[in-house]
Amino acid sequence: MRRGTLDFGGRVIELQQEIRAIEERLAHEDTAAALSMLEAAEADLALLRGSLSDAIANDPNLLALEDHLHALRQRLE
Repeated sequence: MRRGTLDFGGRVIELQQEIRAIEERLAHEDTAAALSMLEAAEADLALLRGSLSDAIANDPNLLALEDHLHALRQRLE
């Protein structure tokens, strides 16, 4: 993620794209790459959440991204 160069909406879109890329790696059974990408996406989400006010940090889009990343984590474990 290009931290600091995008607005909130742009950063959410980038995280959604990262999730699609992870799912693609899983579809190709490339679990090592998927896990590495997942860890990066989780770190990006944590950085994004840390830079937001509490009101925005509970945005439904962020909650959905968090849930999706959690589901991907469970698939990889």
